[in-house]
Amino acid sequence: FNKILQRKNSVLILWKLSQELSTLTDEVNRKKNLLEDTEASTNDKYSLEILWREALLSYKYGRNHSNINKKFSEDFAINFCNYVERGEAFELIDGDNLRYFNQDISALLSQLYAKQSEEIRRYGIGNKIKMKQAPIVVSIFGPQSSGKSTLLNYCFGCKFLTSAGRCTRGIYASLAKLSIPINGSDQFLILDT
Repeated sequence: FNKILQRKNSVLILWKLSQELSTLTDEVNRKKNLLEDTEASTNDKYSLEILWREALLSYKYGRNHSNINKKFSEDFAINFCNYVERGEAFELIDGDNLRYFNQDISALLSQLYAKQSEEIRRYGIGNKIKMKQAPIVVSIFGPQSSGKSTLLNYCFGCKFLTSAGRCTRGIYASLAKLSIPINGSDQFLILDT
């Protein structure tokens, strides 16, 4: 840098270097913005919710068509039950297409209930343990971006997605276990809108 300053045309050289640096900075910023736009677009198009929607459609199709391999439907039901039991959030109503898989979600939750009931029968002490009751339903409504998902995560230990500027589309649900049963139920079904 000192050698450049000692030259006769140092101002011209510095000006050229400044122009090149400015051009490179603009190019880096342009590519950075393009990358951020691509990531944001990709996150909107591909998410766990989309994967579950597609799997639920495949489950529905497999249940309704006898020529389709039933193994997928059985495996999906088991995996869905395990996923819900862990307290993971699942999409109850598809907010993008306003689709509600009423019969399919009901069938899957019935399988979860039957699985839990069988575990109680298997590990319970005679008839001293009552069958599980339906979960207590808790829901929250409010203005967009007012922190509903964050509040539910904090109060019930749910795993609803939250981030700055994220808007929950549709209705999501999560099962939360209670350490002390209330009215015979040991679970909350939390609904996030």
